[in-house]
Amino acid sequence: MFRLTRTTIILCIYTLSIMLSAPLIARELVVPNPIETDSLNSDSSFIQKMLNLDEIVITGTRTPKLYSKSPILTKIISSRSLDQAGTTSLQDALLDNVPGLMTDNNAMGSNLKLRGLSSRYILFMLDGQPLMKEGASGNVDLNQINIEDIDHIEYLGGAASALYGSNAVGAVINFISKKSTSKWAAGLNETNGSNDTKRLSINVNNNNRFLSTKWSGFRNSSDGYKGTTSTNTQYAYLSYGSNLSLNIHPSDYWDTKATASFFQHKTYQVIDEAGLPMDNLKRKLNTSLVTNLYNLNKSNILSLSGNYQLYDSYNTYIENKGHQQKSLESTIYKTELLDTWTPSKALQIVSGFGYDYKDIWSESFLGIIPTRQSIEESHAFAQADWNIIDNLTIVSGLRFTHNQSFGSSVDPKISLMYTLNQWKFRTGFSTAFRSPSVRELYYDFYHGPTFHIVGNHDLDAEKGKYYSASIEYTLGNFNTSISGFYNKIDDKIDGIYTMNQANMIYSYINVNKATLKGFDINTAWAINTEWLVKGAYSYCDAKDDNTGLQLQSNMKHTGNASLTWSPSLLGQPMSLLLSGRFSSPQQYESIEIDKETGKQTINSTDSKPYKIIKFTYTKPFKIGKQTIKLSFKIDNIFDFEDDTYNFPGRTYTFGVSYHIN
Repeated sequence: MFRLTRTTIILCIYTLSIMLSAPLIARELVVPNPIETDSLNSDSSFIQKMLNLDEIVITGTRTPKLYSKSPILTKIISSRSLDQAGTTSLQDALLDNVPGLMTDNNAMGSNLKLRGLSSRYILFMLDGQPLMKEGASGNVDLNQINIEDIDHIEYLGGAASALYGSNAVGAVINFISKKSTSKWAAGLNETNGSNDTKRLSINVNNNNRFLSTKWSGFRNSSDGYKGTTSTNTQYAYLSYGSNLSLNIHPSDYWDTKATASFFQHKTYQVIDEAGLPMDNLKRKLNTSLVTNLYNLNKSNILSLSGNYQLYDSYNTYIENKGHQQKSLESTIYKTELLDTWTPSKALQIVSGFGYDYKDIWSESFLGIIPTRQSIEESHAFAQADWNIIDNLTIVSGLRFTHNQSFGSSVDPKISLMYTLNQWKFRTGFSTAFRSPSVRELYYDFYHGPTFHIVGNHDLDAEKGKYYSASIEYTLGNFNTSISGFYNKIDDKIDGIYTMNQANMIYSYINVNKATLKGFDINTAWAINTEWLVKGAYSYCDAKDDNTGLQLQSNMKHTGNASLTWSPSLLGQPMSLLLSGRFSSPQQYESIEIDKETGKQTINSTDSKPYKIIKFTYTKPFKIGKQTIKLSFKIDNIFDFEDDTYNFPGRTYTFGVSYHIN
């Protein structure tokens, strides 16, 4: 059900008064920042912004670089794109912009899957700090991050363990926070949508010579929607969170950033493993501290960082009169010393070492009595970024990791970029690993009276080898790239079933191998300063090498496209966006063996292909230092629904925001 709150009504009335008086005050209007034409820059520089060519990226090398000069091909979801799309969650932002990505909603969070690989193979980061995995499948609840705090998103496909360690096997996704740039600013944002989905956030920023602060808080809720399967069902939920960031910069040679965030999410009427209804409550605390020291000419930067994350999960069983029972506690401690040395314009060397500690306490998952298990890991790495000649850049690196459970891993990487006029040629090789999780190592859980899940203390790390090559072409207002990839994963951890006299036992073993190969095409054309066309297509053949079958939930053909019109009327900007994403069917394959003849038969079931089309309208109004923005979005216009996808049907969202700067 769609409802308007008092805050929405007040802001709407204020906005309508501005709209009615617009012709009288047009001369006083200042063109706002997010989605208007830039009167201070030339058309060509504005088009560069539309194509993201002037964005600064950091994820590919751990050092800031212009996108147009980055030797590692990185996909950017810019603040402009997020704003024009009326994006209300990070999950939607990823699904709309990254082909091959899909989601299964469950009580543990956003179980995103990429090319048949679960969230366990994707490294999610916030400002370079890895986010804690929550569920057994590596879920990360992206609702813990307020999208109003995010400036842009960087997506790095493929293996990146040489820089980031475990889990960076299939992709790295880095959410980059906004910075405080104004002396002071404040904002209020509210959206209301179908299924009584509401999002409310507030933020306050301050910036002066020695100290900048940023605080935000948010509250999200939804009645959810009921599908025919758990895959296309979203449980009702209520969540809220807060984030505080302090940046101290007392001199040109020293700065310190401290952040702390709290998140609570309650999911209602979840069905547990035994079929009993319960409410699930989870809380998360995330704190970090980063200190940077610079030498006189800033050719050397020494950074010391520390990160602590705490995750708690509680179950409240309906039949137990609302008694709350703690089921899980997980903690992470991370510390790293990083040195960035730039001896010349042509050479930059990044090196560092660090220590990680992870532990899990569970009331029942790790044994019949409450038990705590832990893993320790240490690492050292170095990377050289060398511009050998004007047109050729080579990046090479090496990481050594020692893990108390599986031993050691050595992961090299090498990437090259050659520039020839409007052409950029990139190629690279890297290895990756995924450490066995605490659950995979130490699980000891009776899932009902006849089903026992058992961990394996002798698991090895999964290993990956990733090869890539790409060609990028830019001519004026047109940019396109095609990239090919080959990802070979060995010692893949999977579960096997065995029987003893009393129970069926599910245990983990390094049994599988997988090969993912394919290519991506990305194109953007800024027709002029008002019109932008973008499109992306991805082909991926993802196979289980043991069986020759497709990895479950892989979609061979995926893509997205968008058309944006952002004119300026009466000195006021606006934006109309028509966008969509499409996918070929998901393939579910299995092998059936005839008991008498031993003949193998491959059974294949396909889901429906899909096309999800959405329309978004955004309209900001600015008078002096105040900006009000209205947004309206229709998602899934043609009301596509299927049991195998997490789509609630056609939905509507209306948003209003107020900012003063």
